[in-house]
Parts: sequence; structure tokens; C-alpha cells
Amino acid sequence: MDYSQRVNAYDDDPDTPTFRNRRWSKVPLLGSTELGQQSQIPNRRLGLVWMLGLFSLILLSTNIISLLLLVLQSQHHYEAELAKTFVHQLPHSDQASTSPGTILTTFNEAIALSGTDAAAQETWDALMATGGPNDSHNIERGLVWTYYNETQRIPYSVAMWHALHCLNMLHRRLYTSPDNWASFSASFSDFEFKQTGHLPHCFGYLAQHILCAGDTTLEKPVLEWGGEKGDVLMRVGVTGSGTPHQCKDLSEARRIVKNIEGRSHLLPPLQWEPASTLESVYGYLGKG
Repeated sequence: MDYSQRVNAYDDDPDTPTFRNRRWSKVPLLGSTELGQQSQIPNRRLGLVWMLGLFSLILLSTNIISLLLLVLQSQHHYEAELAKTFVHQLPHSDQASTSPGTILTTFNEAIALSGTDAAAQETWDALMATGGPNDSHNIERGLVWTYYNETQRIPYSVAMWHALHCLNMLHRRLYTSPDNWASFSASFSDFEFKQTGHLPHCFGYLAQHILCAGDTTLEKPVLEWGGEKGDVLMRVGVTGSGTPHQCKDLSEARRIVKNIEGRSHLLPPLQWEPASTLESVYGYLGKG
């Protein structure tokens, strides 16, 4: 039997498959599907690592953003409280005054009041809350409430806060939405606030108030120089900033307001007379 015959006989042997299976079963062979599945195991692990890393990065970013927002909110709250403190202390005394009952204060841009955002409006509202954040039933936004008779009470307006009320209303009308107008004043009814005649009243009142105060301080100009040698006067303007003004010392008025707020009952009926002032009528409340 030649070689080819032996090979054919071997292939035709019924025990050949068994032999082959027994022989090669000792060496496990993997099909293409199994090989593909094993090759995907590292990829799956790598993908899981990437997913965990991405999740950690997102979580870290979220925490950082939350922290930044908290810091910004705290900073905004601090600045708002600082602005409220600033306006409650106006006018500031920064120089000695030779006239009794007055202080010298240098005007500036008063950024806390010149803004157009919600924070500026909050500062204006704080300025109107004459005695602080908790106005009592005795004084509200510059109105001193007294008994008129046994069952009724009536308000007297302090001129300075009346003028600020007008400015506050104008600021709100210019820079806030109409939805906020009706809730503006705790001292005046919504109907009165919405009247078209209220704004003209404020312009007229403010003009008289300013003229009555009669501040004739000479405010120095702002000079802008230019040219090659810087000796050419390019622009001249007056902002009022940097000029000292002689202002009324409001420390006694604030003490009176604080003591009025601290009372547990309304003030007695007022015997009003021309030129009556907060100090002349209630000066006894500001002592000590």
C-alpha cells in the first residue's frame, strides 16, 4: 500500500474523527466569535474607566460651579448690605466743619445709588426705610404717624424723606417693570401712585426742595488735557465729585427716628406750627 492509499485509508477510518477530537481536545481552539468576545473585555473595562472619569469630572465641575455661585451670591449680599449701610450714613463727615450742626462731606458718584439693576433699587428702598429694615407703625418711610383722635391716626411727612420718596419713585419708574410699581410705596395707596399727576407733583416738589436748601457751593471743574505736551485743554466738565459741601448733621434726626420706632404706642396729637421740624418737635426723643 503506497502512501496515498494509506492516507485515504486513514481518512476513511471510522475512528479518525474520534482520534482527531481526542487529540485536539487537549489544545482548546477558540472560534472567531469567542476571540472577539475576549478581545472586547479590555475595551469594556477601558470604557468603564472613561465613564467613571467623566462622571467624576462632571461632579467636580458641578461642585466648583456651585461653590462659585455661592461665593458670588455671598459677595452680592455683602455688597448689598454694604451699600445699605453706606446710604444710611449719608452724608458722610470727612472734614471738620466750623458751623454748628453741620458737617463737611465730599460728594462722589454714589455708585450704589446710580445703578440701574435690582441691587440699586434695593439700595434705594433701604434709603427710604428711615429707621432700618423693620419700620414700625410709628414711622414709615419718612412719615411720622401720630394720633389724630382716639380712633384715627394721621401722618406728617419729613421733607427730606418726602424728596427721597419722589426720587425713589422716579428711579423705579425708569428702571423697573410696571409689575413692581404698584408694590412700591408703603405710604401711599396704589391708586395715588398710579395717578399720572403724581410724577409731575414730584418734579415740582423736588425743584422747590432743592431751591429751599439753597446749596451754593462752588463745585470745581474736571479738566481734560491733551496735545503733544499735554498743555492743551481738550474738555471741561463739572460732575460735582471731589467737592466738599457743607451739609446738615443728621445724627440727631436719626436718633429721634430710632427712638420713635422704639415706642410701643403712637405719638400724641401734634400741635403743628409753621416751620416745625423733627428736631424742634421731637428733639427730646433724641437726647442721650
